[in-house]
Amino acid sequence: MSTTKVRMNLIIIYTPNIFEVKRFYEIIGLEFKEEKHGTGPTHYSSTTNDGLVLEIYPRLQSSNERFGFELYNLRAVVEMLSSYHITEFSNYVVVRDPDNRQVHLSERI
Repeated sequence: MSTTKVRMNLIIIYTPNIFEVKRFYEIIGLEFKEEKHGTGPTHYSSTTNDGLVLEIYPRLQSSNERFGFELYNLRAVVEMLSSYHITEFSNYVVVRDPDNRQVHLSERI
């Protein structure tokens, strides 16, 4: 099995619920800044410590991605997300964001 020398650097989420989705990912620990490029829409962007950029754009229909994050404070984040639908497994949780995307959260070791 070969090792891929590719690193993901961008995820774009499209949503009709931009502020609710932004708040959800802020609870996880992302910090967003407002951006606007030329005549494009105002959107929010966050860059993780590993250089992954997550952007949230307004759109009438949501996109349906599924992805995960490793956190240093998983238990505390799960408590803050208690109003969301959460399924717990032995070493990770799956929580649904405001657009019903499945987001996997695990403890970073």
